[in-house]
Amino acid sequence: MRNAPRMLWNVIFALGSVGATGLLTLLVIALMLIASICVAMLVIAFAPAAGIGVAVAICVFGARGAMTASRLLSGSKRNRRQVLAMLGGLGAVLVPTLFTVFPHWSNWSVPAKLLVVGAWALAALLVVLGSVRMGVFLEHLDSAQRRRLLQGRERAEEVLIAALLAPGNTGLGSGYAAQVFLPSSSGRRMMPHYDPDGWGPEEGWVVGREPRSVTAEAWDTNLYSQVRGSEVADGTRGLTKSQQERYKTLTGVAATPIQDARGRQIGVLAFLAETADASLIGQRDFIRKHIALAEVLAHVLVNVGGIVVATD
Repeated sequence: MRNAPRMLWNVIFALGSVGATGLLTLLVIALMLIASICVAMLVIAFAPAAGIGVAVAICVFGARGAMTASRLLSGSKRNRRQVLAMLGGLGAVLVPTLFTVFPHWSNWSVPAKLLVVGAWALAALLVVLGSVRMGVFLEHLDSAQRRRLLQGRERAEEVLIAALLAPGNTGLGSGYAAQVFLPSSSGRRMMPHYDPDGWGPEEGWVVGREPRSVTAEAWDTNLYSQVRGSEVADGTRGLTKSQQERYKTLTGVAATPIQDARGRQIGVLAFLAETADASLIGQRDFIRKHIALAEVLAHVLVNVGGIVVATD
C-alpha cells in the first residue's frame, strides 16, 4: 500500500502522455464496454433462458466494437468525427431506453437527473452536428464532382470541334475560316464560341433587327444565308466602320443554323473566305457539306458540351 501513491501518479502520467486522442480512445473503449455489459445484463435479467453464452457474445461484440473505434480514432479527423457521431447516437438511444426498462431510476435526485439530461443532450448534439457535417461534406463533394464533369465536358467539346472544323477535315478545301456562334444569355446577340482565327467580333452580332450580318440572318430566319463580293464588307449589312475595315479582305461568308433533331436552333456555323475561292459558296455541294458539318456539330454541343436547347 505504500507504493499506491506512486502507482496512481504513474497512471496519471501515462494518461497525460497519450494526449487528447489517447484519452478519447480510452473513453470510447470504456463507454462501449459498459454499454455492452449493460445490454448483457438486460439479456440475463429478462431472458434467463438465453443463458450466459449470449451475454458473453454481446460483451465480445462490444469489445470488438471498442477496438474498431480505437483504430478509427487513431486515424484521420473525419474518422474521429464518425466515432463521436456514433457514440452520440448510442447515448441518445441508450439513455431513454435504460430509464424505460428501469423505471425506478426516475427516483434519482434532481442533480443526478440533471446530469443525465445533460449527457443525453450532449449525445443528441453530437448526432445533429455529425449529420450536419456529413451533409455539408456530401454537398461539397457533389459540387466538386460537378465542376470536374463540366471541365471534362468543356475540354472534350473543344477537342472535338477543333478536329471537326480543321481546314483539312471539313471537305470544303483550304482557305475557309470556321466560326461557331451561340446566343448570349439575353438572346440579343450571337457570341463567338469557336473562333480560332480571331475574326470575331468579340462583342458578337446583334440579332432581331435590320440590317443584319449573315450570321444574324441565319439565326433570325433559321435558314441558310450567304453573301459574296463587295457586300461582305460594305455598309449593306449594318457593319460599323471598324468592322468594314476589318472584313474588307473577305470575299465571301456563308452561315447555317445549327439545329437539333427537332429543328430547334442551337447556334450558327459560319465559314469565311479570304484566300479560298469564294465562288464555291452557294454551290450545292458546298451547302450540303456545310449543313452536314452543322448537324454533327449539334451532336457535339448537346451530347458532349451539355448545351440545353430551349423548348418551344
